[in-house]
Formats: sequence, structure tokens, C-alpha cells
Amino acid sequence: MAAALGDLANALVFGGMAVFSFVVAPVAFRALGRAEASGLMRALFPAYYRVMAIASAVAAVAFAVAGRREEWALAGVALGFVGLLYLLLPALEGARALRDAGKVAGETRFARLHRLSVAINLVQFIVVAASMIGVL
Repeated sequence: MAAALGDLANALVFGGMAVFSFVVAPVAFRALGRAEASGLMRALFPAYYRVMAIASAVAAVAFAVAGRREEWALAGVALGFVGLLYLLLPALEGARALRDAGKVAGETRFARLHRLSVAINLVQFIVVAASMIGVL
């Protein structure tokens, strides 16, 4: 039962990440334009990160109970979402405010933090996918 719950939660994380990254974000930017899509993404990110953190934590705990080795990988994914939510998002907002105020340093910082968030998300996606196919 625990293994099935872990698999279900892991599949939710994978599906949520895939839909958000490959459907929601691209469609928002195509349909709304940069400013409106950015506002939408800023509104969605906190809920997205919370749901993904909870689902990956559930997967980690369920895998631990079931004695499956990928428990630590999914715990790392959960911690990554918590870090994105509570550390990186506020830093991005600060950099965005500087950028919007015309500060060159804000643009540079925002770009660097955005690349970092994309890299973290990519690593999380790979870990979740690897867990799903049994590579971990």
C-alpha cells in the first residue's frame, strides 16, 4: 500500500511538473504576452511549489515506509521545492523590482536567479523521472 501511494504521489509530481513546464508556461507566454504571463506565473508559482513539495514529500515518506531506495531522492526533490518557494522566489522578486526600477544589476541578478530556478527544476524533473522508471 505504501509503495502504491509513493508511486501515485511521484506520478502527480511528474505530471504536474510536465504540464506546468511544457504546457502552462509556454501557452501563457504565447497567449498573454510577456508582462501578463509573468504576472500569471508569479501568481501560480507559490501554489505550484507548495503542491509539488507536499506531493514529493508524500512520495518520499511512502517510499521510506515501503523500503524503497528512492526515498532520499524524493526527499531532496521536496526540499528543492521548499527552497524554491521560500528562498529563490523572494530573491527573484527583489531582483525583479530592481530590474523594473531600471537597475542593470537587477536585470543581471534576475537572469542569473531565473537560470538557477530552471536548472533546479530540470534536476528535480530528471530525478522524478528516474524514480518513475526505476533507475534510482
